[in-house]
Amino acid sequence: MYIPVLNSTRQLPLIDERSIQPPLSAAYTTPNNPEPFPDMKGSHDERNGPLNKLPTELLLVILQLSLPPLDLQTLQLESCCRSYMRALLELRLVSTLWKEVVDTAPWLWAVLSSTLPLDQNITNIHRSGDWPMIIHYVGTHPLLEVPEQIASDLKFLFHIGEIHHRWQLVWFGEIGVEGVFQSLNEPASQLQTLYIHNLSVDVLQEEELLKIPEQLPSIKHLDLKGVRLSEFMSPFLGLISLELDEIRGDGIAAHWLLETVDGSPNLERLSLKSVPLRLPAPSPSDPTITHNKLRSLQIDLKGEAADFLLRHIHAPHCIHFKLVIATSRRDYDSSLILDTALQRFEPTLQEICHVAKGSSIDIEEQGVAWSVGKSANWEHTEEPFIRLAVEGPSFLSILRWIKRVVEPSSRRTVGVLHLDRGVPLGNAEAVSLLGGLRSVTTIRAIRRGADIPRMLQLLSGYNYEPFLPLLSDLYLRGWGWAPQELFTMVRARFSPLATTCSQLKIEVHDWKGTSGDSINVMEFDVDTLREIRVVKGVTVEFP
Repeated sequence: MYIPVLNSTRQLPLIDERSIQPPLSAAYTTPNNPEPFPDMKGSHDERNGPLNKLPTELLLVILQLSLPPLDLQTLQLESCCRSYMRALLELRLVSTLWKEVVDTAPWLWAVLSSTLPLDQNITNIHRSGDWPMIIHYVGTHPLLEVPEQIASDLKFLFHIGEIHHRWQLVWFGEIGVEGVFQSLNEPASQLQTLYIHNLSVDVLQEEELLKIPEQLPSIKHLDLKGVRLSEFMSPFLGLISLELDEIRGDGIAAHWLLETVDGSPNLERLSLKSVPLRLPAPSPSDPTITHNKLRSLQIDLKGEAADFLLRHIHAPHCIHFKLVIATSRRDYDSSLILDTALQRFEPTLQEICHVAKGSSIDIEEQGVAWSVGKSANWEHTEEPFIRLAVEGPSFLSILRWIKRVVEPSSRRTVGVLHLDRGVPLGNAEAVSLLGGLRSVTTIRAIRRGADIPRMLQLLSGYNYEPFLPLLSDLYLRGWGWAPQELFTMVRARFSPLATTCSQLKIEVHDWKGTSGDSINVMEFDVDTLREIRVVKGVTVEFP
């Protein structure tokens, strides 16, 4: 029999089952979430209410569910542990029975935080017995440190160092890890989740993290930001989630990363952002690692690094896919990403698109951005989604990729084409590919240099169906073209033959020439405007 914890994905054993420890879930939530606060004096009168008549085990479940949660999300709030501890201490004041129940549940006290008074932390160490601990350290930025704060932080680090064998989840913000990991004379054998976000100017030294893999034999969830990793560090093994962000110094070797991924067959989440990768010389014999359990993949790297990983890691059952590449065409031709490196993921992306809700795409001469599904907080959602943004590929590569991947997989994509001078409307292949796209529903020709007359000419064409058949919104710069060209386009698209065109909203911006060339101020005569507005389904606005 088990007692459920605050988080529905986790369970705790009965009070007398000390041999079983609460496991971390796949979402790496933590055991309970205590938050220390100074001991409160006084107590409420003993009550003979219905809750006190419940079996002790059931009463404990109810009390646990009333406490605020502690997990990697809530631990990012500085006040989280104080809020938890305040709630726990208030429960003890309700009645003698409640106090006894709370005091005999050691896991409720298994939290230490630098935001709590030192006496409360010492009390929590004793009351939690040998239970695995949550360690929460909110460091002070070096520029804001004062002697009293430094002394308090050192005392806290000393006390947590003495019980490193009980660490289960460690959350460090703004910390140099000297004196924490470097001073350990034996592994933190129970530590499953390690979160270090070091945002200060003090860079961690290589030797401070040199022995981390050996010191963390049970590590499952690793989240490091703003740290420096040694090039001699051995790979981690058995991870469930790995997140690396803004790794400093020379970064990490690509083969070290692949060995870590390959040595973690249960890896479910991989997130790499702003990580310098030292790439090996290209070799056709490099193996591809297929991870059937990898469900969440985020790559936000430079072009060559992303290319290498996409060719060497395959996640056929991925439901969260995020790829961000910002690179100069002089440094790397990101057309290779769309043309070849992503090919192995294309069936997976199409499958996500089939089941996710909503698809939108932005197309520019300099890049493409595709968004599928809703993910306000993508790290903690179970809904499938895609976030893809690639800068630098050729316009032709973008169109070929959309035709091959996006168009067949989406029931309905809302797409925006941003027109500027770089869009090759004179290229026959580009025009042929672009004209048939059903995912382009909006054209924004606002920028200087956009060839509006050529676009209006193309939109007037008809080959089995109109050019861009599902176009519904057209935003035009208000100079550099003639109103008669717009009227010709409208008349052609809404002729009896063009059955797919049902509505078109036209907005003419800057029609007074305030941000354009005053010589080319638009003169929209009333007769032409009336003829356009008479066409059923067409609206023209001048915002």
